[in-house]
Amino acid sequence: EFRRVLFRSAARPWSRYHHERPAESDLKQWFQRGENIAVVCGASSDRLIVLDIDDEEWVAWTLRHKTLLKKFWVVETGSHKLHIYCRSRGDLTTESLDQGDRHLGEIRGQGAYVVAPPSRVDEDDHDQMYHQLWGDAEKIPVVHDAKALFRSLVGEIGRAHV
Repeated sequence: EFRRVLFRSAARPWSRYHHERPAESDLKQWFQRGENIAVVCGASSDRLIVLDIDDEEWVAWTLRHKTLLKKFWVVETGSHKLHIYCRSRGDLTTESLDQGDRHLGEIRGQGAYVVAPPSRVDEDDHDQMYHQLWGDAEKIPVVHDAKALFRSLVGEIGRAHV
């Protein structure tokens, strides 16, 4: 169940949730206060892994090709980037995605977290809400190897610019 892997804002220590889930009573308390939430990625979250797309051109390409990712839960971040959620039977390590000196984003796995809807960010360059674009947070799909899938998308965006 998706709600079981959510926890309070990163302003509170969160590293323990890489190995254990928060108590149901803690979750209820955090959600009642309406605070920002984040999702711990990795094994403790039923092998959750998130593609964090930072590159504006890749965001635009993904939105144009959303039928390729229609089964995934996709979130627009406060800075108008994308998070694509799935569960993976494969490698869960976190890694940066780059093409040469161009930073595209990250694969957020074990040891990482992402901010999730309905959080609101308040930073120097943006003050926006996170919101769902498509998919279902309660039905995040399981794939054989999410990192291989995400890397194939990097290849697609690379071919689109050749």
